[in-house]
Amino acid sequence: MTTRKRPAPPQNRPSPDTTNDNDAKSTVLHRLFGHAPHEPLTREDREDLDVIVAAVERGFRIAVRCRVCGHWLSNPRSVKSFVGPRCAAKAVTK
Repeated sequence: MTTRKRPAPPQNRPSPDTTNDNDAKSTVLHRLFGHAPHEPLTREDREDLDVIVAAVERGFRIAVRCRVCGHWLSNPRSVKSFVGPRCAAKAVTK
């Protein structure tokens, strides 16, 4: 008989302070895509960022599929490279 894992309890963490909209967006962009905070944003970057921030505020996470194996990736570094840590390690050892 196999036992099912219980879902993780909800995290009662305070939401990030979003009083300064530009700082919050800059932080999200930097964390997800490695964009330096001092670089100016293009119009397309600002539009993409508005969608991402709205999704994150509603509880969604950014996830992409690994280019190699197809598993879902949600770690910012993996999302940026579209390759998971296991596939990246295999590529380095080959």
